[in-house]
Amino acid sequence: MMATYNGEKYLSQQIDSIIRQSFENWTLLIRDDGSSDRTREILNTYSKKDSRIEVIFNSSNIHGPYHNFHELICEAKRRQPFDYYAFSDQDDIWKDDKLEKLITYCKEIGNDKLPVFVYSDLTVIDSNNQVIDKSVNDILGIDITKTPENIFFAHGYVWGCAGLFNRALFERVPKLSSGFAHRDILSHDNYIAKHAAIYGRLAFYHEPLILYRKHGGNVTDSHKFRLSVPEMRKKGIVGFQTVSRTHARVYNQSLSTISVMKKEPNTQQTMQFLRNVEQILRKGGLLSAVKMKKMHIGRKQRSRTVGLYVIMMLHSYKKYIYKDLQS
Repeated sequence: MMATYNGEKYLSQQIDSIIRQSFENWTLLIRDDGSSDRTREILNTYSKKDSRIEVIFNSSNIHGPYHNFHELICEAKRRQPFDYYAFSDQDDIWKDDKLEKLITYCKEIGNDKLPVFVYSDLTVIDSNNQVIDKSVNDILGIDITKTPENIFFAHGYVWGCAGLFNRALFERVPKLSSGFAHRDILSHDNYIAKHAAIYGRLAFYHEPLILYRKHGGNVTDSHKFRLSVPEMRKKGIVGFQTVSRTHARVYNQSLSTISVMKKEPNTQQTMQFLRNVEQILRKGGLLSAVKMKKMHIGRKQRSRTVGLYVIMMLHSYKKYIYKDLQS
């Protein structure tokens, strides 16, 4: 499932990398969100050349990257089920064996009935395909296989463009229609990955299987991989407010996802966990930080872990939490 919007510069490289996959039995479903550049022309050219590529054009007045991906999910749920599903950005490059290795790994750690989400490490490249960082995991520590609860407290763990999940998970996760509150801020990949963490298995594949492009035009370009305590001090109050808003964005997504999960059939243990996380995020303060510590919540970088707990103890993020998620 690929979402596109004004991606003419790198789009062909990404589609070509999917066409080169060693695993060939796939369908590429693309939804364009009203591009004004040559994206549509490029997509039509590829769909005519390769019958595995299908293109949908958004004709509604609802736009945005998360909306686009959620509409792709809704479209996929209307179709005959596939064995595996994956998300694709429009500007990355997949290694030739990405699908083959993730499908094999998914089979190794689970079965057809267990909801499984696997995601690989990433190599970061620039606009000229030059390597910036060989491993995102070495920097950020995106492997949370042992502590999947972390996904409710911080972003940047599961990268949808590097992931793959099975039919059991896809059918387990409720689709979010256009009328769902806050769908515009609810990332599709973390929404599905949270369901895997709670109801199945979320697992990390240590080899980088994707060249993730970092440039001025993509949604996550503002994400800074390396962050130090001195840098946080230098930014002062403005930086603190920015970090608080960033944490609130994550917590809004988690609270929104939990609201969906609580409506699903749950064991008593699962429901207690959801309520516990919900209480931590809504209340904040020292007690919430203590509860997080008991859950072993933290980041690979010390500066990010410090920021995580400082923001929680001061509950500075709470003014950015949506009102309907506060009570």
